[in-house]
Amino acid sequence: MLNEGDWRKIQALEDFKFSVGGFSLLSNLPTERLQVEREAARSYHDAAVVSYCRPFTQSKGLPILSFKSIGIKPSSTERALHERLLEYRNKVVAHTDVDRMSLVLTSSRIWEGVRYMMPHVFEEVGFEFIGDLDALDDWLRKIMTPLATFVFDLMQELPPGTRIDKAPRGADRRFGPTDAEIVALGEFPGQSL
Repeated sequence: MLNEGDWRKIQALEDFKFSVGGFSLLSNLPTERLQVEREAARSYHDAAVVSYCRPFTQSKGLPILSFKSIGIKPSSTERALHERLLEYRNKVVAHTDVDRMSLVLTSSRIWEGVRYMMPHVFEEVGFEFIGDLDALDDWLRKIMTPLATFVFDLMQELPPGTRIDKAPRGADRRFGPTDAEIVALGEFPGQSL
């Protein structure tokens, strides 16, 4: 019924939704909070980058998403942003490349007269895309639009109530609606499921 390319597009849409969510959290965080909550904010930033990159990297059983497969042509600015995201994922988030490493090691004496110094390590990388949040939002929406259209059109071709479930064997479904919950939803005002 659905081939690997179809599943890649469906999964990519979900990955991009997570990326938008992570970057949106950062865009709503005042600059001073970025420093106060540095580790949490950096986690959102890096998770958003990983979610963006996932469809464009090798996965077991799924093809790599290409711009051609979803019918878009990135501008040179969009292509450069895409390449920066992939490079950041590969050299900073997924791996520690020495050419991107930036650490500061300092120490302080916790009490006067105490012999021991307390070490402090600060990583001076991260938040590379804070200045690009508007461009990222536009770019992600450009990518997501044909994917959302693909999923919408796919579901229009199937009989009402069709459920296509892709899960590993023996997977425990803890998220998403059950068949009974879908039936219980019935109809929304002005539209039907």
